[in-house]
Amino acid sequence: MIHNQITSSSIKSAGFDPKTGEMEVEFQTGRKYRYQNVPQGTYDSFVNAKSQGKFFGSEIRPLFKFEKAEDD
Repeated sequence: MIHNQITSSSIKSAGFDPKTGEMEVEFQTGRKYRYQNVPQGTYDSFVNAKSQGKFFGSEIRPLFKFEKAEDD
């Protein structure tokens, strides 16, 4: 999955697979998590948000199931 750099104090990068709706987030700590069934529009809004960290905290983290991603 290709990641885009994110301008955030807590999030380093994020990627999205439109075929599966899976969004992968890499935090500044190096930990990666995969969020399931994320709509393309939600990912697009996240990438374009004025504050990606705030958007993530209110519109993604509490609403979508997730799992820790294994290192590639």
